[in-house]
Amino acid sequence: MSNNMDLERAFPFISDLDSGLRQEFKTACSLKSIAQGSQLAHSGAVCQFMTFVLEGCIKIFKLSPEGREITIFRVMPGDCCIMSAACILSGKPFSAMAVAEEQVTAIAVPGVAFGDFFSRSPVLRQYVMGMFANR
Repeated sequence: MSNNMDLERAFPFISDLDSGLRQEFKTACSLKSIAQGSQLAHSGAVCQFMTFVLEGCIKIFKLSPEGREITIFRVMPGDCCIMSAACILSGKPFSAMAVAEEQVTAIAVPGVAFGDFFSRSPVLRQYVMGMFANR
């Protein structure tokens, strides 16, 4: 990840990680540019990455039996996808669809690495659980 200051500004919890874990976390991050309309996940998919949005918006939704979209939530700048967190940590598949509503810039952390960081860092656990509580 090239711009560490932007990363820490968007996700202040990173600054609170102990220095070794902070460096591991930043090394695991990869910057992603996602085109508007791109499908990021579908129901039944295995979550490969934890996504942290820097810019743009990702819509998480389900389809009703009649085919209508039911928006569950949106992942906005400064947010992570709590459904991805739940899937990665539980080992269960994604139970909705995720689409970039607009051009998205995000960081992605491999699911295995995210699970490891989550287990070792009270700071990361507090951030993620705070995201759950805010939903």
